Amino acid sequence: MLKYSLPGCLAAALLLVSCQDQSTDPATPSTDSPTRSELFAAHELDHIRGSHNAEDHQVSYVVDAVEDRYTLTLTLDDQKTLTAVADYDQFHTELNGHQHELTATEALALNTTAIQLAEALYTGTNEEALRTTLAENTLIRLMDWFSYIPPGYRLGKEVVADSELQKSRNNDGVTCVKKNRYYTISWDDSRGNRSARDKAGRNRGGNYNCMARCGAGCGRWWIPSSWTLDCFEHDECSRQNNSSGGASDSNCGDEWIHASDDWTFGVIRGCSG
Repeated sequence: MLKYSLPGCLAAALLLVSCQDQSTDPATPSTDSPTRSELFAAHELDHIRGSHNAEDHQVSYVVDAVEDRYTLTLTLDDQKTLTAVADYDQFHTELNGHQHELTATEALALNTTAIQLAEALYTGTNEEALRTTLAENTLIRLMDWFSYIPPGYRLGKEVVADSELQKSRNNDGVTCVKKNRYYTISWDDSRGNRSARDKAGRNRGGNYNCMARCGAGCGRWWIPSSWTLDCFEHDECSRQNNSSGGASDSNCGDEWIHASDDWTFGVIRGCSG
């Protein structure tokens, strides 16, 4: 669940719910959510285009595909552009914030828009995640990931690969975990190489109420979530070090980056907990 402390207005918008089985959560999508027609000017298999006004910002989004490479372009108020590529053949992500700094309300606008898009696409069954197109997956997952960039942090270009050759001690590629099972997790921080054994899905309080989930808290039951080893390791590193800087955090920044491909590819790789 890639967590760190954001300003109060952003943290409040994450709408955390108690960690429970997704099939029994009684929550339902918001009745005032925008319709698909309002969110999508174009909605095709390999092309998506649209815009949404949130938190006094306009968020514009375009997804285009060339074979198995899906490129997301996000624009805030026609001023700041963020781009990302999801390569579904090699399973790696290319992330580029173009050195822009996001404000707290801009990050919140991205998060709110990602939630609205997910609510328009998912209506309540986990099976829907299996029918999600790669363009839709790219749009929702990577917009959501960008929304967690700490305000004031300048994100440059980062490439995160899932290739066996690219894995390091603390980068496990996209490795699924199952809720309520125990795993040995490892990370490094200012104290050196660290390890622990913990249960995926454990509620450790606050933003750590669903350990191993990629995203804040436990999410919403009708929006499938990724559950992976890299996200688990970032959670534990962040919890122990009170991490708050995303990629810039001196203790857990590398774990935050390592988890970006899990966030993007986890659900379609079967890592739904």
